[in-house]
Amino acid sequence: MMKTINEHIKKGELKPVYLLYGSERYLVLKMKEKLKNAIISPEDSFNYSHFEGNKIDLIKVKEISETMPFFSETRLILIEGSGLFKKSSDTMVDILKQAPDTTKFIFVESEIDKRNKLYKYVNKNGYAAELNGMTEKELLTFVARMITGAGKKIRENTANYFLTVAGTDMNILQNETEKLVAYVGSREEITKKDVDAIVTVEITNKIFDMLTHIVYKRQRQALDLYYDLVAKKEPPLRILALLVRQFQILFQVKDMQNHGKSRQEMAKSTGLAPFIVGKYENQTKGFSLEQLRECVKKCAKVEEKIKTGQIVDLIGVELLIIGFSQ
Repeated sequence: MMKTINEHIKKGELKPVYLLYGSERYLVLKMKEKLKNAIISPEDSFNYSHFEGNKIDLIKVKEISETMPFFSETRLILIEGSGLFKKSSDTMVDILKQAPDTTKFIFVESEIDKRNKLYKYVNKNGYAAELNGMTEKELLTFVARMITGAGKKIRENTANYFLTVAGTDMNILQNETEKLVAYVGSREEITKKDVDAIVTVEITNKIFDMLTHIVYKRQRQALDLYYDLVAKKEPPLRILALLVRQFQILFQVKDMQNHGKSRQEMAKSTGLAPFIVGKYENQTKGFSLEQLRECVKKCAKVEEKIKTGQIVDLIGVELLIIGFSQ
């Protein structure tokens, strides 16, 4: 889809109308800007019209579409979130049919119905691009390009870990990558430690609270936190990765407790502030060292089942939380 539109732009053979939709919002918005800049100059406000929402004045759209461009070869009308591709819209089809060749249209929609008359017209006479999520390989390339473009380096295993904890939403990946680059400063290589320090901070607190509920066998509260994270589009595998990290920290703290280490010594060994170590010490009371080891093993088994398609990620992590909090 993207490759086709890029070819249209490169060859200067733009279609009269484009429809951009799909689950990957980042790609939709990026392609919208790319097409917009290919059709008219970014400074050209005379020949650019923007309509948004499901109460668009189609009479006004028609009037503008039939107006010749002012000191330019083309006029652009951008229409976003109109809902016109979910309901019958003969009027919009007529507007497109009657518009002169000098007027171009871009539609950006979240939902479409391929049986819709307007969709069929655009698909036949223009170009309809469904922009969904990239593959893992494509996402790795996406991240690598941003990092190398910023003059930094990242190992493949670190990049894979970054995707696990940051998820696959490209907007989030871009934001987190920019934060990572800023965080490392003059250092050239981005490490797993950097990823942990920057990317996991926002949801670590909720994972910590989830673990507290697990310790005290408050299953409902633990699941509520999980559902809340999922509702906010946190990937289950990312939640699992952070849950494993919490169990590993608990294991370290418990082991050092058993060896009579002081809180200051534990803080130095784990890289955590002493008061944070104190919170983990409270949580370790609900587990033996062997139980914590088993928790990590169970997480690893579920992760393997998810990645080999034996269980759905959402259900796999949910069952783990249920099991831990029984």
